[in-house]
Amino acid sequence: MRTLKLTIAYDGAAFAGWQSQPGKRSVQATLEAAIARVLGAEARVVGSGRTDAGVHALGQVAHVGGDTTMTAARFAAACNHHLPADVSLRRCEDAPPGFHARHDALARWYRYVIWNGAGRHPFWRTRALAWAAPLDAAAMAAGLAPLIGAHDFDAFHATGSDPRTTVCEIRSARVIRRGAIVLVDVVADHFLRHMVRMIVGTLLPVGDGRRSPDTVAPILAGRDSQRAGKVVAAGGLYLMKVWYPGGAG
Repeated sequence: MRTLKLTIAYDGAAFAGWQSQPGKRSVQATLEAAIARVLGAEARVVGSGRTDAGVHALGQVAHVGGDTTMTAARFAAACNHHLPADVSLRRCEDAPPGFHARHDALARWYRYVIWNGAGRHPFWRTRALAWAAPLDAAAMAAGLAPLIGAHDFDAFHATGSDPRTTVCEIRSARVIRRGAIVLVDVVADHFLRHMVRMIVGTLLPVGDGRRSPDTVAPILAGRDSQRAGKVVAAGGLYLMKVWYPGGAG
């Protein structure tokens, strides 16, 4: 049986998240249904990680096993024929022996998008967080800088979640402005639930002047999620890329 490595993009607005859930529309179940039609048999798709309801992806990675003589490119085209418009198999390739999309992932890149222009923008309605007050990207970057490195991110994970460890290593992070769009990019070895959305929620009052950049590091050190910012809307979050031994997914 072959193992195929899949790179997937999806608009998360109409999905209940990546993971299959009874009675709800998920990316995983949607992919499995399309692949089953191509293979003529049930298929289990394993993703690099779960994305929550409303979260988007440009570079989610998954693997699937199946008996097929199709080329990887032909398999991708056949699957896309059966997929809805809001999810696409962007690339397919034969995976090395023993490949596992989740266990083998070395790092992931998440991007949060903020619409910081005048008035509302219909295109960004479900794809970015609208923030009316002008944001200082440099101040936000200064607040983000102390989070880079290996730290206990207990202050930045969802209440009620029970991770195996709250220690993560942020490999790189930046805040950049492109016109009316402010982007918060974070690359880490792994992420806690709502981690990026809570970091962004903490940086927003820094950006609009209500909080000093030097208040972020004590929140991290204090390991108290009640001091962190609110969990911002899922629609601004994108899984951009996943890295594996030998390169990106």
